[in-house]
Amino acid sequence: MALFSGILTAFIVQTSRDFRPHPEDVTNQLIIAIYRHQLDPSTPIDFNKILKPDDRKFKRTVFLNSLLYTSLAISVAVGAVAMAAKLWIIRYKHQVNTSGPPHLRARRRQEVYDGSVTWGLERCIEGLPVMALISEILFALFIL
Repeated sequence: MALFSGILTAFIVQTSRDFRPHPEDVTNQLIIAIYRHQLDPSTPIDFNKILKPDDRKFKRTVFLNSLLYTSLAISVAVGAVAMAAKLWIIRYKHQVNTSGPPHLRARRRQEVYDGSVTWGLERCIEGLPVMALISEILFALFIL
């Protein structure tokens, strides 16, 4: 998931540049407007039209970045839940493998297991692949 998150971040950085107009395009439009104004002084230079970003392109950029940010958030959540589950399992192994009478060790194992059932650890772990798949589907929608 870390590599996937890195790829998503790279795409976010790349697409976030589309929120502002490209300087080359603005410069070209200004030069053309000035040229037209030089040819016919009655032709006004509409700076608002030149400097205003294209609404369709802006909405598309917002939509695509929304897909990427949602995919990144799900990806990071999957990694965090997986790390928490791994830490819980490591802690479980340490608590279960303690010394002492067998009936106390069995009771401790049962308490820890009951805690995992109460917190729904199994459902969380089972949901990780589904969440990762949703994150990848959102990224695939961006690519299309």
